[in-house]
Formats: sequence, structure tokens, C-alpha cells
Amino acid sequence: MADASTTHGYTNTNSLWMQSEVIRPKLQEWQESFVVASNLIEKTEVTRVGERDFRAPIWLSAGGRFGTYDNNFGDMGRGSSMTGDRLISTFFPLRLNFELSKLKMDATADAKVSPAGSVFKETMKRAMREFAVYNDFSFHTDGTAVAGTATATATVSGATTYTLDANFGIQRMRRGMYVVVYSSDFNTLRASGMFVTKIDYSNKKITLSGLVASAGATDVICFDGVNTTGAAPTWKQGLYYHNSYASSGTYQGLDRAVEPELAVNSINANGALTWNHGLLLLDAIGQRRGQEPTGLKGLANISQRAQIFSEQVALTVNLQNSKDMEARDFLPNATKDASKSSFPFAGIDHLLDYRQDRSRLDWIVPSLWGKARLNQLGYFEIGGQRFFFIPGPSGAPQAGLWFSLTQDENFVSFDPGSQGTIYGCSLPSGY
Repeated sequence: MADASTTHGYTNTNSLWMQSEVIRPKLQEWQESFVVASNLIEKTEVTRVGERDFRAPIWLSAGGRFGTYDNNFGDMGRGSSMTGDRLISTFFPLRLNFELSKLKMDATADAKVSPAGSVFKETMKRAMREFAVYNDFSFHTDGTAVAGTATATATVSGATTYTLDANFGIQRMRRGMYVVVYSSDFNTLRASGMFVTKIDYSNKKITLSGLVASAGATDVICFDGVNTTGAAPTWKQGLYYHNSYASSGTYQGLDRAVEPELAVNSINANGALTWNHGLLLLDAIGQRRGQEPTGLKGLANISQRAQIFSEQVALTVNLQNSKDMEARDFLPNATKDASKSSFPFAGIDHLLDYRQDRSRLDWIVPSLWGKARLNQLGYFEIGGQRFFFIPGPSGAPQAGLWFSLTQDENFVSFDPGSQGTIYGCSLPSGY
């Protein structure tokens, strides 16, 4: 998380929160730090690219002209050859910048003064993990920089509070995260340089560090660094870009209207999720590829897990002997294997993915995903130097350090037709 110094709206009292006369030596975290879905493709195929695009050849038809012929000196007829095309991708640059004041580093350097640890060491220890969290945010996007969509706005204590939509809510938000705010049509840049100061998880609300001028109830909150108007700013090509059932638009350099293979298999639940929807999607993939689908991994949010569990509970109760009146807990054991955080549905193992769209399930084949990479995650360096002084108004360095983590890569899917989604799933009560 970015440094909360006086230049970002905090006082020194806030900055030196780890220094105290008596302080608990353990640092309690109020933010989740695990990553789920994006880990599925961490060890998949990686292709190193340069400034030019990455091209992945695809096979469209095997060639050969099938039919009958006259075997009594008849004309055999012409033939045909195999056809193909290529998917085009390129890397996408991301960064995570940090600033640490000299006061903060000096005041927490001594373990006797700051038993919870050095701010410098703690920041360095957590930097890679923070980037992994934001990278997982990026995995759960549709190729645009949209991190949240508002449904209402209010002014509280001189700051703007947004209520976010039901499908994603605050799932791609993090306390301290800097954002850019646009109007819903992206024609107006509302604000930039603000960060999230509060997250109300229960009510799907975020509070920003200042007042957004002319804030609208349908504003769009985007990741930091983008600055364009008139169209949704581009971002990493995430899950909803690749697992799209759209029939128009461009996908990795190809026109969906010309090549229907680019659309993933899809089932519109148009209501509560049932096992029949899973069977329909399995059959759609099998029909398209001529065999039972293999290697599929499902992604489901807590809302659809709740729906699946309610179906299982209803079935289990119906199967019980009516004479057996013993009290039983029919809820499937959601914590049986906490390390996997997975559960079955329609014969497919599903990861419990807290950032997944709450109104859909996505099935992917991780082995058919890859990355187009210029540079893997690492420290921003110039001439071997990682830490930089920030120049002050006088031209002399300010009393602090700046450093950054950067990554130049993008997600790539090689065969959308082998994957699928069940969308339009209603949310159970309470979700």
C-alpha cells in the first residue's frame, strides 16, 4: 500500500502508528493477503516478447475435401488445405510505487522503540504480496481498467462515498488504493490522485480521500495511472476479456463477428443456478470439441457456492429416511479442506474465488492459458539502483525514499472454445 505520509493527506500521528511506549509486537492485518484465481496460471506457458506483438497460431480446419466420386474414369475433383490464423497479444505495464519518509524509517528502525518491526523492512517484506493482490484484481477484469461501478453516491465529512454494484461491489478495492473516477460513459474525468480511505464490506461502500466534483450515482472507478476520455481505458486482458460470450468486437486481433470460435461456450441461467446448467455447459463444450471436456477448473464466488450448497442440502434432506428424526447438519462442510478452498459442482472442482463476478461461474482450462511477457515482476532499477530520492522544490532531495515494483506481461488464452461460463445467475438472499 502506498505510503501514508503528510503529502498524501495523513499527519505524522498517522505515519508513526508503529511507534509507541507500549505496543503489541505482532502486526495485526486488516486486509486479506491471499491470492486464488490468478495462481492457476502462474506456472503456465510464458512467452518472452519485445516491442513487437506476440502471435499465437491457431488451427481452424484440417483441410481435405470429402465427398463421392465416379470411379469409372470420373473426375476426382479438387482438394483443400488446412487453414489457420493467429491470436495477437502484447505485454501490459503495471507498477506498484512506494514512498517512505526518513522520519518513519528512523523512528521504527530500533526494535526497542518499535516492537512491531521496522516500517522499511515490513514494507519490503509485503511488497511482492501486495503486487500479487493487485495482479489478481487485474485478472478479474474485462480488458478495461474498471475496478468498480457505482450505484449511489453521497458526501460524508467532506469526502465522497460510493456504493458499488451487486456483482462486484468492493471485491477489486483495497484500502489505500489510488483510483481514477470517470462518468459512466467515460466522457468526463471526475477525479484522479484520490485513494480509498474506508471500505464498508457489508454495504459495498468505499470512501475516497477527497470530494469528487459533480460525482454521479453511476460513476466508474478505475485503477490508477489511466487518463483518457471517450472510451473505457485499457488494462490487462483478464478473465472476463478471455471468457467472453460476446458475438461482436475484437478479440486478440480477430473479429468475433467473422470467427464465432472466439466466443466461449455459455449458458444463461436467467435465475437461480441449478445442476442442469452445469450439465448444459459440459455438453456445450463436449459438442464443440467432440469429446468430454478435460482439465476444466471452475471459479465461483461465495454467492454461487451458497446457491450450490442450498441445492445439495435440499437433495440431502429429501433422501433422508422419513423415520430418522435425529437432528443433523445437512450443510456441506465448507471448511473440509481450507488449503484448497474448493468444492465440486457438475463434476468440476471449483475454487472459491472472492473476486469472481457474483452472478456467474467461469470454467477455464489453466493449461490453455499463458503469458506474453517483456519483464517479470521485479524492482524498478536504473543502473542497478533501486531506491531513489524525490527532488524537493529547492532541487535538493526530500528526506525520504521512492521505489517501485514493475511487471510487463499480459494474460493470454489459446482456446476460448474449450472453456465456458454460466452467467445471469441470481444472487441468493443476503448476498
